[in-house]
Amino acid sequence: MSASGRASCCFLCHEDANCEGVLNYLCMQVAALRRVDSIIEVTIYLDNAATTHMSDAALDEYTKVQRSYFGNPNGVHHVSQAAKTILEEKREYYAKLVGADVRGTIFTSSGTEACNLAIKGGKKDELAAIVSGLEHHCVLEPAKTYPVVKIVKSNLDGTIDLNDLEKILKENGSEVGLFALMAVNNETGVIQPIEEATQLVREHAGRAKILVDAVQGAPWLDLAHLFSFSDMMAVSAHKFHGPKGVGVLFSRSPNDLSSIISGGGQEYEKRSGTQDVASIAASAIALEEVQKDKESRLRAVKNLNTAFLDSLARGDAEFMVNGSRELQLGTIVNICFPEVRNEELIFLADQEGIAVSAGAACASGALQPSHVLLSMGLTKTRATSSIRVSFGVENTLQECISAAQQISAIAAKLRKTRAG
Repeated sequence: MSASGRASCCFLCHEDANCEGVLNYLCMQVAALRRVDSIIEVTIYLDNAATTHMSDAALDEYTKVQRSYFGNPNGVHHVSQAAKTILEEKREYYAKLVGADVRGTIFTSSGTEACNLAIKGGKKDELAAIVSGLEHHCVLEPAKTYPVVKIVKSNLDGTIDLNDLEKILKENGSEVGLFALMAVNNETGVIQPIEEATQLVREHAGRAKILVDAVQGAPWLDLAHLFSFSDMMAVSAHKFHGPKGVGVLFSRSPNDLSSIISGGGQEYEKRSGTQDVASIAASAIALEEVQKDKESRLRAVKNLNTAFLDSLARGDAEFMVNGSRELQLGTIVNICFPEVRNEELIFLADQEGIAVSAGAACASGALQPSHVLLSMGLTKTRATSSIRVSFGVENTLQECISAAQQISAIAAKLRKTRAG
């Protein structure tokens, strides 16, 4: 101990962090630096909501197209035209899958860019935007460019408050230009009442364009069904075992969109920049894979979720699930461990080779209270004691059971340590 009575070093990072032996963000960074030069094998990956492993078929397609169809698809010679043929074939696949027109199937670099294009590119300066407090920041932030933004309240079960939505629509209906709602929440896994919400918007706000963020739902749900309720819909390839760097915006009225990236006018003048044909081709293969047997894949992942929670219940740590289990898709579960700091739990789980998260990944890597959980009415204390566990078809039953056992033991130990 130091003269001040504080611990001379952190019990985790072994540095003089002046942190009373409790892990803080600085300690996490110091400890992480010690591991930079070593290759860490992730034994149990339970952060599939953040990103997924690229499938073998998608990787094979990427390699083939990158080698054989490397031309710029916007050129006129045969090398470019060969690449353009691949690009347009994949565009047609996406369009047919969801029931969109090919000219309204716009390739972007990410789900974030797709949502920004929908929101900023379709903005009418005099109209208001309505979004739920549960949305991803790629919707919440660009919505702030509207002169008026109305945030719909959320329920404790993790869904948008339809009564509050109706109230806002009745007060502002004729002035609403945009309504955005995600199909599946990326932090709680709760399925949102898309049909009911969009019906209210159609009834009370006839001028509003509806954007559905289908990023988390794309691997598991019928995209054509989701698109039927919307004017625009966004997906992201790396959420369904495709490559990073590919998003798609589907628009029923692409002529109403203005490009938010100036340049050569690619993507029917809606998104300038040379398209990554290989990644787009790989993304289409990945989506085709997950969509063709999505029901059986979802059943398998739900079983993993149940096994994880059952194993957790047999452990020593107290926990509670955030959001309604009955309304969750089954691929994501958000769990609170009372009196345990989520950053400590995530860090220690990582030391055991278990990858989980606190929610949506942000650029800084620092952990902040989840705005989704706060929107649901949970306290900051509960939010900072919560982690997100998200499952995929590559996970096994045994590793999910094992991860739950280890996480429970870690949480119980942390709570005991904090209690003194």
